Amino acid sequence: MVIRRKDLQWLKDWRGDEAIKIITGVRRCGKSTLLLQYRDELVADGISESNILIINFEDLRFYQLRRPEELNRFINEYFQNQKESCYILLDEIQIVEKWEEVINSLHLDPRFDIVITGSNANLLASELATRLSGRYVQQMLLPFSLAEAREIVPELSLNDYIRLGGFPSVLQLDSEQKKLTQLTDLTDSILFKDIMLRGNIANPVVLRNLSSFLFDTVGNRSSIRKITNTLNSLNGENTRQETIAKYIGYLEEAFLIYQVQRYDIRGKAILGREPKYYAVDPGIRTVLTSADSKNLGSVLENLIYLELRRLGYRVSVGQEGDREIDFVIENEGQRRYIQVALSILDEGTAEREFKPLRIIDDNYPKFIMSLDSLDLSQSGIRHISAERFLLGQVSI
Repeated sequence: MVIRRKDLQWLKDWRGDEAIKIITGVRRCGKSTLLLQYRDELVADGISESNILIINFEDLRFYQLRRPEELNRFINEYFQNQKESCYILLDEIQIVEKWEEVINSLHLDPRFDIVITGSNANLLASELATRLSGRYVQQMLLPFSLAEAREIVPELSLNDYIRLGGFPSVLQLDSEQKKLTQLTDLTDSILFKDIMLRGNIANPVVLRNLSSFLFDTVGNRSSIRKITNTLNSLNGENTRQETIAKYIGYLEEAFLIYQVQRYDIRGKAILGREPKYYAVDPGIRTVLTSADSKNLGSVLENLIYLELRRLGYRVSVGQEGDREIDFVIENEGQRRYIQVALSILDEGTAEREFKPLRIIDDNYPKFIMSLDSLDLSQSGIRHISAERFLLGQVSI
């Protein structure tokens, strides 16, 4: 079992704080396992198992607890004789009707240290400020990184990771055919259970076509108008822009895609038009796109984006005049600029990647990441191996 050290440390850092701890992420990315690991950490730290309650609401044994009054009654009775701190770990809380009312009620008891997880961003992010009366903190969980995946499959190559991704249940299977079948089932489950049913999707074919298009064009600048026009042209449809915008919102809420805004470096302002979209995992991209869909440079860029998010950076796409910087990242007041390319051995390609970084008129660190093994740093711009960065072997 891969230990989610960073995420466990986040939970330990917030342990004992009255804030409600929220872990969000795409279905089957490992949220349930993380809660089990946290329970084991609590026990190892001397917390009695009778002071810990963990419930996974996808488990039909807890079906009755999906009703808010039953859940509230059960938890209070479970801990009625406990006077010390009690740890409540609730997995996939969005399944519970009026879950926020239960959490608000439990939060009134100072004994309760509450952790909840969910697979829907709308339920567990955008409406939290109005739904929860108490303070909360949030952590995003992603499928396994390349480094984590190699803890399960030591011989895993970068190319295999690009094709099959990092979902824990997929990595543990013993054949590529099983892995692809599992990825297909997982993708269908997310699109059907987390989006089509919940969003009452009128045209599932449009949703599927949109998903395939966005996963095939990761890292491209897009607008709702352009996406709508392209899909209508390719598929002979007559879908409205409002529908495409709504469906993209559903894909974001299910954590299948992440929207990244562009940042005007010179003007120091977010540009509200033509954001980029990145996929949650390359394995789902394999399922949703055609076999001849390459775009390996864009897929590598996607992997770098996900790793930057795992490291806790705020990520935007840089715009310097008419030139684009793949990533502008910030954390604790520190900024860095990053370009990503498959290779910069070709002189023309190297110039195209280095030039936008050279013209940025500040002293923040600048990096180029590629799959080249040679160190091609120049002009104060550091060149590092993208694969070594994904493996956590080099830092920025």
